[in-house]
Amino acid sequence: MFWMQDVPFKPGASPFRCKGVLYQDSFVYFDEHFKGGRGSILRHVEGPGFSSFLSQQFIIGGWYDVFPLLALHSLAARITGTGFLELERDIAQFQVPRQFNGIHRFLLKLTTPDVMMANLPRLGDKYFDFVRIESKRVREKTYESFTSGVPALAAASYLTVSDVAIRAALEMAGAQGVRIQRHPLEPAGEAHGLPIVLLKRVVRWT
Repeated sequence: MFWMQDVPFKPGASPFRCKGVLYQDSFVYFDEHFKGGRGSILRHVEGPGFSSFLSQQFIIGGWYDVFPLLALHSLAARITGTGFLELERDIAQFQVPRQFNGIHRFLLKLTTPDVMMANLPRLGDKYFDFVRIESKRVREKTYESFTSGVPALAAASYLTVSDVAIRAALEMAGAQGVRIQRHPLEPAGEAHGLPIVLLKRVVRWT
């Protein structure tokens, strides 16, 4: 689970940000999957800062503190009796096709899995402003991916969500049998007072 109490920033004040579309899609997911929709979750939000932050109008392309999003998902998981990372995966599987629709889907179908992996850093930059991604070809249909800048508090969630996105993008580009192998998290110092970790993955397909 994720708790706002573990974050040394008031809601909306952290320098670790994500795109507003992730908040918007989360609310739509609640509306479509939970009885009572987003209201059934938001009425349980505690703390004036947290409640005020979530009541704002989120702009698709705007940048917003990522930690309240994780706290919102954690709250929804507790209310619905779902595992936190299970819900993170479910929301990502709902969001990713929405994000890859239209022009993104068209371009992905025109590209190749190798080109998609080469463009992985650009894909990450679109949604999180604190990650730095490197992608290196190891052999045919095998890449190593290195992601730095991720707060340890958010690492499990980020890995879960980005695994879904990488798999979906590769499959749209024509890859089959996609396998993602994670390496243990590596401490990588601090940023803005929070421990940071390095994420390593090996991505393969047939």
